[in-house]
Order: sequence, then structure tokens, then C-alpha cells
Amino acid sequence: MTLGDKQRLFPRLVVELFLFAWSQGYEIKLDDAFRSPRAFFPYSKKNSCHKKRLALDLCLFRGGEYLTDSKSEDFKILGEFWEGLHPLCRNGRKWEDGGHFSMEHDGVK
Repeated sequence: MTLGDKQRLFPRLVVELFLFAWSQGYEIKLDDAFRSPRAFFPYSKKNSCHKKRLALDLCLFRGGEYLTDSKSEDFKILGEFWEGLHPLCRNGRKWEDGGHFSMEHDGVK
């Protein structure tokens, strides 16, 4: 798949993730998505999927409570669902960033 193919697929998969999350009783707040390669982000890697429009960070809530434990069952449920949508879907819970949802491109997650 080309980068453009992935960039057009990614939003559709994100919608599926949102619908699934809401059906499971989660609430979502958007955190971080596109990071312009021209802007300085001290926390961002040079080849970040955010800069390729292939990543989204979410804040997760249940019953109004902000969920922060990336190792929790809550993040596992959403992460496994996300990774099941497409072979290139990645979730950051494996590196303690459970709110990170991306598509791999050129080996970058």
C-alpha cells in the first residue's frame, strides 16, 4: 500500500474504532493527531506516524473517569479491536501509550 492509500484508509478505521468504543461504554476525547513536519514538537520523533497523518492519540473515559493505565483491560480491549481491523494497525499499549492508534508505514508505528 502506498502512503496515500493508508492515509485514506486510516480515517475509516478510526471511525470503526470510535463506534466500537462507544458501543462498549467508553467516551473519547481527541488528544493529538496531525503534527506538521514544519512545526517543532520536542516530544515527536522525526518519522512519527503523526507527521504522516497515520496516527491519533485519544484520551479514554468510562463513566466520566479519565483512564490512564495503558496496561488496563480498557486499553487492551480497544487496542486489540484496533489491531484486528487491519494488519498494519498498531496500538501503543505495548510501549505504555495505550491511547496511541496508528498504521505502520515503512517500519514506523
